[in-house]
Amino acid sequence: MSQLPSPKFYSTEQVQQILNLAIARSDVGELELSRDQLCEIASELGMDIKTVQKAEQDWSLQQKKQEFNLYRKIKVKNRVVRYLIVNVFLLTANLLSGGWLSWLFYPSLFWGLTIALELWKSLQTKGEDYERDFLSWSLKKKMKQSLFSIWNRFRFY
Repeated sequence: MSQLPSPKFYSTEQVQQILNLAIARSDVGELELSRDQLCEIASELGMDIKTVQKAEQDWSLQQKKQEFNLYRKIKVKNRVVRYLIVNVFLLTANLLSGGWLSWLFYPSLFWGLTIALELWKSLQTKGEDYERDFLSWSLKKKMKQSLFSIWNRFRFY
C-alpha cells in the first residue's frame, strides 16, 4: 500500500480534524492537559493567550448551559411523571365512583396546560427569557455551593 504525499501546510480546520482523530486513536486513554500545557500548545501554534482565555471562558459557559438544559429537562420530566401518577389516581377514582367525579378532569386539563407550557419553555435555548433563567439558575447554584462550603468548614470544627 502506497502512502499518500503529505502537504506542507494544513488549514486550521484540517489541523482540528487530524488532532481529533489522533486523540481518539491514541493509546494513552483519557488525555488530560493542565491549563499551562493548553496555553503552551496555543503559544506554539502562534495564538494569543487572550484568545485562548476567551475560548476557555466560552467553553466553560457552553458546559454550564448544557448542564442547565439537562436540569430543565429533568425537572419537566419529573413534573410529567407526577402529573401522570395523579391523573391515573383521579381517573381510577372517577371510574370507581361510576362517573360521578367527572369534574376531576378540569384540574387535570389546566395542570396539563401548565406542564405543556413549561415543556415548551424548556425547549427554548435562546432569547432573553432563557438567559434570565440561566443566570438565575447559575446564581442559585453558586449560592448553594458557597453555603455548602461554609457548612463543611463549620461542621469539622
